Amino acid sequence: HLMLSDVRDVYASARIEFGKTLLKAGKLDEAKAEIVAAQAYGGDTQVADAYMLLGLAELFGSHCQQALFDFAKAREASLAPDKFISLYEGVTLRDCAKNAAGAQKLFDEYERLRKAEETPLR
Repeated sequence: HLMLSDVRDVYASARIEFGKTLLKAGKLDEAKAEIVAAQAYGGDTQVADAYMLLGLAELFGSHCQQALFDFAKAREASLAPDKFISLYEGVTLRDCAKNAAGAQKLFDEYERLRKAEETPLR
C-alpha cells in the first residue's frame, strides 16, 4: 500500500538520521543498530543510504570485507550512480584492504562521476 510505504520511509529516515549522528559521534555499534532498525521498516527510498552508512560504520571499525559487502549492496540498491559509493569503496580498498591498484580504479570512477555533475562556467 502506497500510504504504508510512505509511513515506513518516514520512520526509516528518522532512524537513519539518528544513525548518522551516532556514526559522527564514533558510536559505531549504536549507529549500526539504528541503521539496521531503519532497514527493518521495509521502506524503499532509504535502502542505498542505509547500506552506505553501514559500510562506513564497518570501515571505521576496520571490518574491511563487511564494509566492501555493504558498499556493494548500496551500489546494487542505488537508483542512480552515486559517486560517494566509489569514493568509500576506494578508501576501504586503499586504507583497510591495502589494495592501492583497486582503490585507484575506484578513485578514477569517483572523479569521472564528479566531473560529470559539474556545470562548466563559460
